[in-house]
Amino acid sequence: MDGKSGTAVPRLAWSEACGPGSADDLLAPDTMDAMLAVVERLDPGELPAVHATMLHLPLLIGDDHLGGISALLAQTGQPSVAEIAWVQALAHQATLALRLDFLSTEREAAAVLKERARIAREIHDGIAQTLIGINRHLHGALAHTDCPAVASAIELAKDGLAEARRTMKALGPHQLSNMTFLDAVQEVARKVIPQQIEFLLSSTGTWPALPPERESNLFRVVQEAFNNVAKHSSATRLNLEVSSAPGEVSILIQDNGCGFDVRGGATGVGLANMRHRMDAIDGFFQLVSAPGSGTQVLIRLACA
Repeated sequence: MDGKSGTAVPRLAWSEACGPGSADDLLAPDTMDAMLAVVERLDPGELPAVHATMLHLPLLIGDDHLGGISALLAQTGQPSVAEIAWVQALAHQATLALRLDFLSTEREAAAVLKERARIAREIHDGIAQTLIGINRHLHGALAHTDCPAVASAIELAKDGLAEARRTMKALGPHQLSNMTFLDAVQEVARKVIPQQIEFLLSSTGTWPALPPERESNLFRVVQEAFNNVAKHSSATRLNLEVSSAPGEVSILIQDNGCGFDVRGGATGVGLANMRHRMDAIDGFFQLVSAPGSGTQVLIRLACA
């Protein structure tokens, strides 16, 4: 607060030590010390002569913690109601800006994914099917002739079909572009799940060839579930069960962590995105959890 003009002048500082975490972490003494260390590195001319009072508010959207905002006041003692309201208003504005940016990014990503899936379908239904037909006719012709040109044409058609299929896979998530779904899931688990959490994967049946858009959404839901376990569960074990049966695939993700009260409303952005992705591909999504009983996510998808 500028005592001469009676106005509030915002100053912004950032430190990785003050990055996103729980509200308790942000209010911990070591975190507050890190904040003050950042303040001390700013130009002294930009700070009030006395700075003993700091207000800090977490930036929250539902259950998702985006970060925090702090205000350094130019006096000691209890902040006034007006000063607290000013910081709260600033926190609301910052949260709204982050939320709008997130939604914009999500919409852009969804549009890109939809277009990539459309192109993949066009390749599958057009170029790939044409090459399959050409290959079949050439094999028929080869049965009645030993013409080297026909044999060469078969090889070219085979190479073209393989290239078309590689392109279709590349249009999905990059993890799915050069590995199977199960391999991609294990790879993301290796990167996301902390080492202290035991990860167990079981699989039954043969994973079907799903359209890129559907497989991509399934992969993203599993990835988000892994992120939630890593960030919020305090679990020591995570089980992933993948089952493929005629006409359906199902994935069960279960941890032995702290759980939470589903009846209180699971309002996190990540959970909402998981439901939205499954709705987009006409899939089934179920979340089961209770305090002290871990969390279970079940997704199912019908397939040809």
